[in-house]
Amino acid sequence: VSIGVFITVAAAIILFGYGRYVLAGRVYENLEGPADFGAPPESPANAGSSVISRTAEFVAGKLPPAAETASALQLKLLAAGYRERNAVAVLYGLKLMVMAGTTLFMLLFEFNSPAAPWGRIVGIAVGIFAGFELPDYFLAKRINRRKKRLRKALPDALDLVVVCAEAGLTIDRSFRNV
Repeated sequence: VSIGVFITVAAAIILFGYGRYVLAGRVYENLEGPADFGAPPESPANAGSSVISRTAEFVAGKLPPAAETASALQLKLLAAGYRERNAVAVLYGLKLMVMAGTTLFMLLFEFNSPAAPWGRIVGIAVGIFAGFELPDYFLAKRINRRKKRLRKALPDALDLVVVCAEAGLTIDRSFRNV
C-alpha cells in the first residue's frame, strides 16, 4: 500500500509539478536575456491569414497608397498594435479587396433589382464606399479595444515598476521585468 501511495504521489508531482515549476523556471531564464519585441512565429492556425495577407500585399503593390494615406494608416495600425513592416500594404490591399468584393456583390444584387437606374447606381456607389471603409471600421474597433486594455492594465504596470525600482532595479530593468 505504501509503495502504491508513493508511486501515485510521485506521478502526480511529475505530471503537475513539471508544468508548474520547471516551465515557470524557463520563463525566468528568458527574462534575463534581451527583450525581443519581434513578431511572434507564425502558427499553423494563421496559415490561411498569411495567404490573405500575401494577396493583399500583392494587390497593394499594384495600386500603392499615397504617402499621406500610408502615413495615416501607419499611425492607425500602430495604435491598434500592428507593428509589422508590411502592415500598411496588407491593410490597404484588404481595403481594395473588400471594396472589389462589395462592389461585385452590389453589381450582382442590383443587376436583378427592379429599382430605377439611378437607384442602382446609388446602390453600387454605397457598396464601393462601404467596402473601402469597412476595414477602417474594424481597425477603429480594435484600436478602441486596445486602448481600453491598456488603460485597464496601466495602474498595475506602474505599481510593478515602482516595486521593482524600490527593490533596487534600474528603470530599464524594471520596464523589462514588467
